[in-house]
Amino acid sequence: MKLFKLCGSIVTDLLIVLGVLIIVGNVYFISVGMKDDNLHSIFGYKFLVELSDSMKDTIKVGDLVIVQNCLIDDIKANDILSYRDNNDAIVTHRVIQVVEKEGKKYFETKGDNNKSLDVDLVPAGAVEGRFVKKVSQLGFVLVFLGSTIGKVVCGLITVIICLISWFIYELKKSNKKEKKELEII
Repeated sequence: MKLFKLCGSIVTDLLIVLGVLIIVGNVYFISVGMKDDNLHSIFGYKFLVELSDSMKDTIKVGDLVIVQNCLIDDIKANDILSYRDNNDAIVTHRVIQVVEKEGKKYFETKGDNNKSLDVDLVPAGAVEGRFVKKVSQLGFVLVFLGSTIGKVVCGLITVIICLISWFIYELKKSNKKEKKELEII
C-alpha cells in the first residue's frame, strides 16, 4: 500500500512538472512564432498579435488573433484574412471582394477602421489564414513572454513551481517520519 501511494505521489509530481513544461513550451512556441518571419502553425492555427488600429471595431491593438489555414476557394467577401503585404509585414483586414485576373485569385481588402480600400490587391499566395477568433489583450502578454525578460520570468516561475512541489513532497515525507517516531514511543 505504501509503495502504491509513493508511486502515485511520484506520478502526480511528474505530471504537474510535465504540465507546466508543456504550458510554458506552448507559450514560448507561440510567442517566438510571432517574432520570426515564418508563422508557426499548431493544428492548422496561427497566432498573431494585432499591432494597429486598422480593424479597431473588430480587433483591437494587443488582441491575440487566431487564424486558421484555409482553402483559397473558400475565401469570400466579408471574411477577415491575415496576409503578407508587399513589405512582408502581416496584415489582418476584411475581404471586400474576390477578384480574378489572368486566371489568378486576388482579394480586395480594407481595414474596418480605414476610410479607403487597401492600395494593392492581395494575391492568393500571400494569405496566411482566415480569422477565427480573438482573445482580448492576450497578445500583450505573449509579446512580453517572447521577450528576453519574459523568458527569464517563465523560467523562474517553472523553477519555483518545481521547488514548491519538491518542498511539499519533503514536508509530507518528514511529517510521516515524525508520526512513525511518535507511534514507536
